[in-house]
Amino acid sequence: MKSLPVKSQAEMLQLINGLRPVAEFTVQIDVEEALGVKDELRRMGFAVVESEIRNHLAHYFVSKDIQLAQETADKFNSPQLDHKRLGQLMGFPETAVDAYVDGDDALLSSEEQKELLGFLNIFFPMRLSKAHYKEEIEYLKKSYRLILEQAPYLIGEIIHKSDLPSFQKAVEDFVNS
Repeated sequence: MKSLPVKSQAEMLQLINGLRPVAEFTVQIDVEEALGVKDELRRMGFAVVESEIRNHLAHYFVSKDIQLAQETADKFNSPQLDHKRLGQLMGFPETAVDAYVDGDDALLSSEEQKELLGFLNIFFPMRLSKAHYKEEIEYLKKSYRLILEQAPYLIGEIIHKSDLPSFQKAVEDFVNS
């Protein structure tokens, strides 16, 4: 799946390993490339639903279940985003989704989250809640463990070479804590 963007590859690891029901990937408008990725995912047995194109970006929702992929695309395209349901479909912990819906006051700041994890969470787009962050961290540990065990090259794809050893050590320390 190296044809997918790095963050989408991380989401696909979560999908394949049962940590999320739907993965999303976004590509610049390149019809040929997008068709190739869609075909590859379908050959692998995944349902792929394309969302409407926004700002020259095509959004795709991938799942083992066509109904979940379609529901996610429909929710994404709705004029009134249902953030709660989208968060559930993306597999985020329920408490984190509820806090996101409640607003910034219920969430840890990016700095607080970085301090707790020991690194900036660049792979999985979620914020931890103030009330339940200890349980939600387990979701991130499982997710980063997948990267370390199944696709460690992804870290090198997104982190600058000079920062790679310290970032990788921070992730390993986090996963093993």
